[in-house]
Amino acid sequence: MRLIFLLIHRRVTRASITYIAPTRNCPTSDNGKYYFCRFYKCYFPFPIKTNEHVPAGLRWTVLVDVDLSLTFRIGPDSEDVSNFIYKLGAHRFDELLTAEVEQAIRALVYSTTHDRVNDLREEFATSMLSTLSSKFAVYGVTILNAMITNVILPPDIQNQLERTTVLQLEMAEQEKIHENRIRALEDEAARSIETIRISNRRKLQEIEEQMKRNDIERLEMEEAARSRAKLEEIKAMADADVALKKIIGDANLEKVKARQRAEAALKKSHLQCQTMQIEAETKAKIELKKSEAELAVAESKAVSIERLHCVQVFLVCLISFNRVLMMRPHPASSGDDDPQGRSSWVEWQEIINVWRRCRVASFCTCSSYVIFVRCLFK
Repeated sequence: MRLIFLLIHRRVTRASITYIAPTRNCPTSDNGKYYFCRFYKCYFPFPIKTNEHVPAGLRWTVLVDVDLSLTFRIGPDSEDVSNFIYKLGAHRFDELLTAEVEQAIRALVYSTTHDRVNDLREEFATSMLSTLSSKFAVYGVTILNAMITNVILPPDIQNQLERTTVLQLEMAEQEKIHENRIRALEDEAARSIETIRISNRRKLQEIEEQMKRNDIERLEMEEAARSRAKLEEIKAMADADVALKKIIGDANLEKVKARQRAEAALKKSHLQCQTMQIEAETKAKIELKKSEAELAVAESKAVSIERLHCVQVFLVCLISFNRVLMMRPHPASSGDDDPQGRSSWVEWQEIINVWRRCRVASFCTCSSYVIFVRCLFK
């Protein structure tokens, strides 16, 4: 019978392991932003405008100690155990875990201020758990839990924070006392306001009653005023009717008198017009007769003057005709072939025609005689 022996190289427990990882002197985000006041013997934040004037020796470095508790296990399957043993090992796991925890804690603490470190324990633990789980999963290590067990601040800061906490509690208590006083004052004010409202309601009711009484009195006064107004209106209408009738009578009387006066004036004007018309017609007839007589005399004078003028013109024409007859030769004395003789004969004929036209001197006009004379002396 042949025996088979197995060599055990490493023994790895399946139980969960708690790892304490303390990190000391972790600077916060307000590192170097505080200075030590020698008068008050405490630390104060830098004023923004005087930051460069504070000596570097007085500047204070805010350092925080953080204790982290991790719970992890290796496995649970054999492949994870092999990865842990052959890829990492216990010694290197301790060094790597210490370095990763310290680096992660320092990074997280440096991102916050010292007064908020205690308030962010759960956030730090959650962030550390996610960070370490992602980094150690390849080595077969499972991080089960991460918890910050303690955060230690410098004594001065701790005392200041404690005093701040005490002051905050006192302020909260004072705020509660103040709220209670305010509530009491509000209750008292509400009671006084309610009393005033009740008083105002009573006064409003009294005022409304007084207004109702005033309305009733006003209605009675209005009714009395309406009655008086109606009586005054009836009286005024009666007086107005009497005055209107009187005025109408006076107007009718005045119309009758005016009509009589107008008729008398119209008759008088008719008589005057007829008298003036008769006188004008008489004067017109006399003037017409007178102008007709003057016209007849003037016409007779004009006829006699015209006849005398015509006789004078006729005599002048006769004298001129005799002169022409004496100066011009007779057409019979010249030969027929003589053109000058024929033209003289034509002129003689024209003279004879003119003579025939103008021989009645008493019925010819001056224009006829002028034509006759022009023909003679042409």
